[in-house]
Amino acid sequence: MQKHAQKPPSKICSVNPALSVKAMTPQIPEVKEMLEAGRRYLAGSCSIQELNGYASQLATVVRFFEAHPKIKETADEWATMIYRRWNEWNDVKEPLSAEDFRTWLKDQLLN
Repeated sequence: MQKHAQKPPSKICSVNPALSVKAMTPQIPEVKEMLEAGRRYLAGSCSIQELNGYASQLATVVRFFEAHPKIKETADEWATMIYRRWNEWNDVKEPLSAEDFRTWLKDQLLN
C-alpha cells in the first residue's frame, strides 16, 4: 500500500506578519474592496454606510477562514472606527468627528 504525503490545510493568507495589509489584498478580495471603498469615501463617492458594509463584510469573512491575525485586527479596527464616525444609534461614547475620521482613514490608506 502506497502512503500519500498529507498536505497542510490551505490558508487564505499565509504571509509574514511584518508585511502591510496591502501586501495581503490579492488573496482576500474583501480587503481590496474595503480599501477601494475607503479611497472612494475620501473622494466623496462613497457613504459612511457603504464603507461600513465593506468593513463589516471583511470582518465576517475573516472570522470564518484562517486569515492572518493582522487582517482580522485590521478588519475589526476599521469596523470600530467607522462605527465611531457613523454612530448610527447615538450609542458611541466617543464618536469621531468627520475631520478626525478622514485623518485616520488617510493614515490607514498610506500604510
